[in-house]
Amino acid sequence: MAKKANIPNPKSRRSPARAAEAAPAPKARLEVSIDFPQEGDVVRPGHYAARVCAAGAGQVQFRVGEGPWLDCRESVGYHWYDWAPESGPVRLSARARVGKGRWAAAPERACVVVGPPESAERPA
Repeated sequence: MAKKANIPNPKSRRSPARAAEAAPAPKARLEVSIDFPQEGDVVRPGHYAARVCAAGAGQVQFRVGEGPWLDCRESVGYHWYDWAPESGPVRLSARARVGKGRWAAAPERACVVVGPPESAERPA
């Protein structure tokens, strides 16, 4: 049996070599992580700036427990969520995206908020 020669189809608009060249490169996946607080950290009530790493992201959001997703602010190469923690165990989530693309999520993080509220610690 004779081998068939690889002859391009004259009706085809692109040759096989050109079709391979025109294929878009796979997009790099956006990496998102909650840097602080760390898993299992003990956090004091009052103010806490949670740090999220999401290099190249256009929008970053943070969520405490089952609350709403809220936008983070960007500063010094990171994204920050200004949080007023209250006593008890807390689950933290972060997500980010480039443009209007799909959200990439950071692994959920657990921490514990302990101590009286900041206003109760100050003598009157």
